Amino acid sequence: MQYSNYDFIYGSGINQTTIDGLTHSFNLNIADGKTYTIYHRCMDSSGNKNDQSVFQLFLYHLTGKIILLMEAKMKIFWNKITGRRR
Repeated sequence: MQYSNYDFIYGSGINQTTIDGLTHSFNLNIADGKTYTIYHRCMDSSGNKNDQSVFQLFLYHLTGKIILLMEAKMKIFWNKITGRRR
């Protein structure tokens, strides 16, 4: 999985850290009271990549809480024969 602060093509984003291949994480430097949009794209073990970025728009509040303002959820397609993502 990769991320960026702008829409991108898979391969030009920043790789996210993963332990199990399903859960991903990354560090961001964020400032109080600012709004951020983060874009994500994935590639599965067969080399299939997202056609479009998934994004999250959020606000870092002065109290130290992150408030999710908008999110476009990723569509994951499963291969019914193998039970794997495609």
